[in-house]
Amino acid sequence: MRHSFIVIGLLVNLYAGVAAAAEATPRIIGGEDVRSAPSWMVEVKRSLSGNANYAGTRCGGALVAPRWVLTAAHCVRTNGVDFEAGTLFVALGHLNRYATPAETIAVRAVHVHDGYRSDIYQNDLALLELEAPSAQAALDLAKNAEMERLRRGNPDEALRALGWGQTENTSMSTLLQQVDLDYVSPSQCARHWNNLGSGQLCAGEMNPVAGVDQDTCRGDSGGPLVYRDGDRTWLAGVTSYGSRQCASGVPAVYTRVSAYLNWIERTSGGAMVDLESETAGGALYAGPGQTLTLETRISNRSLVNAARGVGLRIDHQGGLNVWADDLNCREQTGYSLCQGWNNLDTGASGDAHRLHLTHTGAGAVAGLARIVPISDEHDYYTANEERLSVVFSDQPDLKLEATTVRAGGAVRVTATVTNQATHRDAPRAWVDFQLPAGWDWQSLPAGCVAGATVRCDLGDLARGATTSRTLAMQGAGDGRVFMSAGNAAGDFPAGDANAFVTPARAGAESARSEESGGGGGGGGGAAGLWLALVLAGLGALRRRR
Repeated sequence: MRHSFIVIGLLVNLYAGVAAAAEATPRIIGGEDVRSAPSWMVEVKRSLSGNANYAGTRCGGALVAPRWVLTAAHCVRTNGVDFEAGTLFVALGHLNRYATPAETIAVRAVHVHDGYRSDIYQNDLALLELEAPSAQAALDLAKNAEMERLRRGNPDEALRALGWGQTENTSMSTLLQQVDLDYVSPSQCARHWNNLGSGQLCAGEMNPVAGVDQDTCRGDSGGPLVYRDGDRTWLAGVTSYGSRQCASGVPAVYTRVSAYLNWIERTSGGAMVDLESETAGGALYAGPGQTLTLETRISNRSLVNAARGVGLRIDHQGGLNVWADDLNCREQTGYSLCQGWNNLDTGASGDAHRLHLTHTGAGAVAGLARIVPISDEHDYYTANEERLSVVFSDQPDLKLEATTVRAGGAVRVTATVTNQATHRDAPRAWVDFQLPAGWDWQSLPAGCVAGATVRCDLGDLARGATTSRTLAMQGAGDGRVFMSAGNAAGDFPAGDANAFVTPARAGAESARSEESGGGGGGGGGAAGLWLALVLAGLGALRRRR
């Protein structure tokens, strides 16, 4: 059965002008209060008088560049006429829509997609150009790669919607709400809605837990539908429309952002680009006081816009000095800004930039450096940034990984040891196996001796080299085999040369144990603290009718 729809998003008060019954209204059903205001969450407000003090909530939106907010077309157009920019404002940095926001910025211009159809809500997208840049951090735009991961991944609660729309009590929420929703495939969504196109995305709660229905609803229109993967968040959709009865088991429809990147770039008038940096190697090693040198190349992956004044920002903790052969580098708090003068056309790649890094501290130091391409324009896709391990040490750097396989009545435990350092060999390396009660070795590899532990000599492990030893075991019980690796010259950063497995849980020959483990890299004292600090710095809404 196909459903009639309502636009999810128009929130109004007496100052803004009450919407006609036929117009959209919005809300979050079954959600929860947002505890900390996302920097990119926008409340789109309207005042017929043009006075921001009397503006009422109209819709949600997302900050996608310092001067640009993405929202739904139906939020800023009625009866075929766009709202005057002078009546619109955006509020950012707040949870309570009646409280004073961190920012209120007037709208300079309204750009509705030229293909917007109000009868079926196709191309339901608008960009609001702001009078002044926001100081809040913008939200990255999802590209086809994120949409493909979404399609192939677990659909359960894969997306999150946010808004101030209606809640269960049918009134607009005072506090910003969020709800996690299931991704709904186009074929499944088409069972409920006609006229779906490639520019749309569906989400809903298709398997409610404990009878708790969840959905976007009246007042949430224009708000963000985000996709999260690890510590990254992307704008996947813009709330568009859904069933008249919210949280009815019918998925809501969202405008798919990845389908409109060309339009967004073009409409921004050159203000938004997609830059990518490519640096050789994932870890860099040098002795204390020495200089690390690396080459980075920047490419413009934008669909429309050229990038001007292309350069780099290198995020790092204090004590790291950065300079470049052909860029003007200045040290800032927590990062170095290396500005350039070259422009890159769409699809172009620049010459390689040689970066040099030294550390002012004495002794061994390890941390992360994040390389961010920059230009005069806003980069809307920062997943292209790179994170590199930077190590200043006179020691090798060992890493141990472990796997288990059950075959022929025995469990084979394999320890693989790698010297990750590119500047120091690991002399007289070894790996120890500590067996649990109820288990004993069946056969020892060459060079291994059984005592309190089973120790296997690995010889000298050259820089970048890998070797492994496999111990065949028999027994019973849920105890763990603990393994550790070492050498005669030390190990820095320490912490990733230990692992364990549970032999009783070993799978068949084709399976690999998921229980290999170990701590992360780091060092003692100031070096470990520096690494920890760097890591820490790097964490139906519908037009209802």
